[in-house]
Amino acid sequence: MSPHIQTEPSSDRREPPSLIGFENHDGIWQLDTEYYRSFIEDVTGINLHGTPSIHEIKLVQGRLEGCLEAYERDGDCTCQNFGEYEHVDSVETVHELARFFRVVVAVRIEDTELTH
Repeated sequence: MSPHIQTEPSSDRREPPSLIGFENHDGIWQLDTEYYRSFIEDVTGINLHGTPSIHEIKLVQGRLEGCLEAYERDGDCTCQNFGEYEHVDSVETVHELARFFRVVVAVRIEDTELTH
């Protein structure tokens, strides 16, 4: 079985990302991370095998966003090696991955803190 990361249920109407392996079921976003595992591990140093902790998910989010910032600033960073990864063919895919992880963090942590 492929590893999946998903959000908690949310009534928020965020626009779903356009990613291979992504599903949206009644406000629960789920991503089959197998499609992106080697890319995420190379860029972030985090292996998403199994069930990652929220700490690991936050690290992935932050490091993907840092890579995007470096790419936009300098035009050079690990996340530009699109030819090496089957399912990561453009910077837009990296943006969508970062956005997915940002929403997971927001729904799991920030929305939960608001209700407690």
